[in-house]
Amino acid sequence: MKKNTFFLKIMLLAGISIFPACEKLPTDTDYIAVEQVKTLTLNRFEGRWHTGYWGDWANTDVTLYENFNFCIRIGFDGNLCMRPYTQGSGKWNYQDNGFAEIFSIGRVNSLSEITQNFNGDLGGQREVGLVENGGYVIAHQETPETQRYLIRLFLKSYKKNADGVVTSITLEYQLYTPNATPALIAGTLCCSQTVPYMITPAQISLTGTSGGYGNYSYMFQSSADNGVIWSSSTNWQPTAIYAPHYNEYGKYRVIVRDNAEGKQQIEAISNEIEIKDIVPLSTITIKIGNEKPLIRDDIYIKCWSWKVGVAYYTDVIALYGVGIVGSLSEITEKRTEAANTFSNSEPIELNQGYVIVYQFNGVREYIRMRVIDIIGDSITFEYEGF
Repeated sequence: MKKNTFFLKIMLLAGISIFPACEKLPTDTDYIAVEQVKTLTLNRFEGRWHTGYWGDWANTDVTLYENFNFCIRIGFDGNLCMRPYTQGSGKWNYQDNGFAEIFSIGRVNSLSEITQNFNGDLGGQREVGLVENGGYVIAHQETPETQRYLIRLFLKSYKKNADGVVTSITLEYQLYTPNATPALIAGTLCCSQTVPYMITPAQISLTGTSGGYGNYSYMFQSSADNGVIWSSSTNWQPTAIYAPHYNEYGKYRVIVRDNAEGKQQIEAISNEIEIKDIVPLSTITIKIGNEKPLIRDDIYIKCWSWKVGVAYYTDVIALYGVGIVGSLSEITEKRTEAANTFSNSEPIELNQGYVIVYQFNGVREYIRMRVIDIIGDSITFEYEGF
């Protein structure tokens, strides 16, 4: 027992693995992928490609990556085949999980064109069909927590027999670092606008989108609560133009998506603009004891006993007085407390000023109003949004 223990210590100190290596071709050639470009030729192997441990591989297969616990082998049986193995119980065991996958990316002109970044979950794809001048990527990692490695391969040439069957393939390959995802610039959304109440706003558009891969689509979003919650005004569309409806006020932005085939999807968000409605300068005449709609059916002005207020006083609509003023422009006070704290009953006299506060799409709005004429029991007010 002491002798065996001593022998094991000698092996470990000498850096000798007690497990067999992930078997390579019986040749002096080193096929382990590195950053320098290497070339290998794989002969077609007919029959069962592996039986689940290291000793039964066909001698046409090549180890492209190996560390103490993990290895990747590649072979050719009509398809390009990749197999991951892990070390355990003194042998290499086929790894039947999602820590390695081979991808075909179609035809390319050279190895250097293969720059994709495969950073999603790795599935179980182990074989891909041959594509003339095809590009391939093997993505692998020992566990989900360890570093991921990428090997790119390019089908440089192949040979066929008299029956037209491909008998061998020559590949260029190397370890590579994928190109950084190019920055996507959403561009500039234009333009903020203030429109008369119930008038349709002008269309808005995004310009200056750049970067990424150039395959852009756009989604316009709006927010009625100053950007707290955003909702989609459009589906994904190829154009960067949107025409808001007459009552679609609030903030707007655009999400730009670049989803080029074979590339990692990227998104960018534009600047925000605001579409506001404003009540235009108007007049209204009301007799004492009556009420009239001011700008729409839910905002009524009522005059009674030489007092004025909104007819349907609630916690979101009310009126307060600001005293005698010489013009509407003198009225600038916008009170922010709850509407139901306002008196909503202010005296009527010439040049008396008022402010009506109401809520639309969750946003507080203000109208300033002033008495400009009194004839008998008919009161004329001028008013506008501000």
